[in-house]
Amino acid sequence: MVFSNGSIWMSLAPSFNARTTSMLTSLITGDSPLSPEISERSICSSSSSFFSSSEVYGDPDDAHIPTPETYQGNVSITGPRACYDESKRFGETLCLTYWRIFELPVKIVRPFNVYGPGIRPDDYRVLPNFIEHALRGKPLPIHGDGSNTRSFCYINDAVEAIFKVLFSGVDGEPFNVGNPEPEISVKELAHLVAQAMPTRVEVAHIDPPHVVYAKSDPKRRCPDISKLRVVTGFTPRYDLITGLKRTIEWFRQRHTESERG
Repeated sequence: MVFSNGSIWMSLAPSFNARTTSMLTSLITGDSPLSPEISERSICSSSSSFFSSSEVYGDPDDAHIPTPETYQGNVSITGPRACYDESKRFGETLCLTYWRIFELPVKIVRPFNVYGPGIRPDDYRVLPNFIEHALRGKPLPIHGDGSNTRSFCYINDAVEAIFKVLFSGVDGEPFNVGNPEPEISVKELAHLVAQAMPTRVEVAHIDPPHVVYAKSDPKRRCPDISKLRVVTGFTPRYDLITGLKRTIEWFRQRHTESERG
């Protein structure tokens, strides 16, 4: 996406259930500033942002939760998630190399579990997965014991933060984008979704259906956004309950329209 004085590079991967080779090629070749189109636009822009991911941190230990940008990560280069994690890490390396050598005006944003109206219902992320099951009257599927934690950032807050980073004067730096409050377990999230529904919804514990979720799902995910606050003045405005209600309503309207044909 290109704006009057800035651009954002986004290479969005398919789900982990899709072919991992496609994920690698789309993230690596799609990220490259060597692309004539990206290179020309970036040079003409006063600022650019690379859309990275919190997955670059891998599975942080408790001492690095909330996770700051200075944390170098605990990432497997051979595990089932490596196709995504390493591609994003390579993308960051590529961008910062061009910043150091050619003074390419680039910032890096690392989103943490962004959600809200418009999110794909079928991308298998935990929140849309729960909402879709609830609206269909099916039990909410919790993988394992549901003790893994996440911190969710509503889309309006995420977009604001990303643009604040894009138009900041700080190049060659990564920024966490997210909302650290609350850090909530998947089990707790399931019960919040169930309570927000107009009819009774059950919660069911299941075995993870895919190796990505069975063996390599990070235990905790929570951003330290101190740097984002200091540099841009950003503060999240949407709490989880408010964002959850808005998201459920969007899904509900979508289901109603679909039923009407």
